[in-house]
Amino acid sequence: MGNRNKQGIMVSLYLFNVHKIFLLLMNHQKVELYKCLTLIVTGIWNLLNQKGGSFLGYE
Repeated sequence: MGNRNKQGIMVSLYLFNVHKIFLLLMNHQKVELYKCLTLIVTGIWNLLNQKGGSFLGYE
């Protein structure tokens, strides 16, 4: 159960970051935008690697 809680926290962090990205887009702050995108991409990549990346087609 602890792992599922951790993933829930991660997902809410992503949603928060996505919301932040929209705000940054509106304000045309590109540097902050890239920071957020990098965080999200690396986070998703880490989640995929934890699960073995099976739904990317890698075994």
